[in-house]
Amino acid sequence: MKLLKKLTSLLATFIVSLFMVATPVMAAGDNSITVNEAKKGETYNIYKMLDLKVNADKTAYSYTINVN
Repeated sequence: MKLLKKLTSLLATFIVSLFMVATPVMAAGDNSITVNEAKKGETYNIYKMLDLKVNADKTAYSYTINVN
């Protein structure tokens, strides 16, 4: 019975992951964000989670948590 429950939950997880619809979002070169397949009348919120720091030589970078 335990094996049947595990297999059922694994199958359900697999099916849900197959049918999930993801909206791809890409950053353009002009500091703008494009949301593909955006729907009219829907609101999209953007949250800044990380800050990017680049060294002077532009050879290394690091992310820090945004506290704002």
